[in-house]
Amino acid sequence: MLYHLKKTIHQAEQLKMRYAKCHDYTHLDGPQGHVIMYLYCHREKPVFQKDIEDHLKISKSVASNLIQRMKRNGFIETRPYPEDKRHKVIQLTSLGIEKSMRIEDFISKVRTALLENISPEEICLIHKIFSQIDRNIIKANQMLDKKEEVHD
Repeated sequence: MLYHLKKTIHQAEQLKMRYAKCHDYTHLDGPQGHVIMYLYCHREKPVFQKDIEDHLKISKSVASNLIQRMKRNGFIETRPYPEDKRHKVIQLTSLGIEKSMRIEDFISKVRTALLENISPEEICLIHKIFSQIDRNIIKANQMLDKKEEVHD
């Protein structure tokens, strides 16, 4: 089963990369694309560097470098938070908003291709199965963490 899952994930990644290349969406599926979509989905509230660190599970220095790169690329801008000038709010520029629309379109095309001929009930079941696998992974990691603590 793990082999089949790994093979399917690999094939889906290959398809995604082909779609990206055909539609000039390259470099939008990496961390910058994730940040663009996170900012787009949370555009009604202030977003800080810490939010991006938590969302992507990355360190402060990696997030800082990513934000600087995205500013240079013209996707985001930062401004002081009115309630606490020590914090900077991160928001999309007009170019960032345009990219978010392209990413949404890209995701829609890939999703349509991957889920063709799969019923809503089957999609719901897939979500349920993967949610359980996620919980199992967390549980297994917690058990391994406890065993490592005992051996330290």
